[in-house]
Parts: sequence; C-alpha cells; structure tokens
Amino acid sequence: GDSFKFEKITLNFKQTYFPKTKTYQSREDVEKKLNEEIIKNLKINNLIDNNSIEELVVVIDLERVFMGQDLPFESMKSDTIGSPRLGYDIKIVKDKKVLRSLVRTNLIYDAGFFKNIKHISMMDKENERENGAIEALGKDIVE
Repeated sequence: GDSFKFEKITLNFKQTYFPKTKTYQSREDVEKKLNEEIIKNLKINNLIDNNSIEELVVVIDLERVFMGQDLPFESMKSDTIGSPRLGYDIKIVKDKKVLRSLVRTNLIYDAGFFKNIKHISMMDKENERENGAIEALGKDIVE
C-alpha cells in the first residue's frame, strides 16, 4: 500500500552532560515534538491511514550534545547546546514481517538550515536549534 498505520515513535534519548546554569526541554517534549512533526508530514503526504495493514515503525536515536562536552577539562565544557546527533531506523511491517527498512546514523543537522522556521516566540534559541533538527528529521523520515 501507499499509506501506513502509524502510532508513535520510539525515542532513544541520550545525554551525558547535564548543564548547571540552563534548563532545556525535557526528553518528553522532544519525543512529543518528533511525533507531531512526523504525523504532520505523513498527513501532508497522504501517507497515514490507521486502517492500513502495513505499519510504519520509527525508532529515533537522539543524543543531546553540548559545546565542549567531550573535552577533558571541566572548565572547557559549556552549558550551550549544540546540534544533536541523530539517527533513525524506519521499518514498514506487515504481519510481523519487515517489508522495507531504512537505517541512517550519525546525522547532524546544522541550525543554519532552519532560519525560516517560525518557532513559538517563547522558545529560547537553544531549544530552537534542537527543534530545528527535530523538524528537519520529521521531514527527512517521511521523504
């Protein structure tokens, strides 16, 4: 078929450094936004049909990265968020059989691509960078 049943993604969220001076959106927020983006893009492309016998299974890996987090000295680490490291694994499943799958790893979205994204004004710039990546990934997965 050309449209799929889709409920929600599975998100593997990783964060190794935890900033002391700033708070960022929660894992739940990220997951909710990813789901919304993917559903929105599936609908735009008429790819969603909850009566379909083929199901779209989407697993996303997202690692939140902070500037300098891999540097050896505490003083070089920063509470400023960088572009997240992303990967995904998409499968089309019918009767428990995988018909097609696509795996991509080590994707890095540069915030430069997202100048046109009109984010809700209360979002700070750091969340915007992550949301830009979320939005791009949602589109990318559907395409």
